[in-house]
Amino acid sequence: ESYRMLVSALPLCGNQNLRVLCLGNSKMTDAVAVDILASLQCHRYLEVLLMYGNQLSDSTAQELVKMKAANVSLKLVSLMDNQLTVAGIEHLLESSNVMSMDRVWVGGNP
Repeated sequence: ESYRMLVSALPLCGNQNLRVLCLGNSKMTDAVAVDILASLQCHRYLEVLLMYGNQLSDSTAQELVKMKAANVSLKLVSLMDNQLTVAGIEHLLESSNVMSMDRVWVGGNP
């Protein structure tokens, strides 16, 4: 329920200058993460997104790449301690090069 509230509030909060969002260790699933990433696309100045310690898979990493491609100003992303595969991590790292992200943290995945 709290995730739904967060997702619905993000585009409406009027704070287009949101720079840091930490959603670590919150038992988040891919479906929730995808909704959140879609809502964050209006926050053009978001620089740090921490989603470590959840249950996220490669699909969230792919959505993150799409979000960054929409010109969000992300510099640092943490997807450590989730459920990403080697292929998902490689895709994210290759894309981060192209997208000019400064740091991508993915350690602790299986």
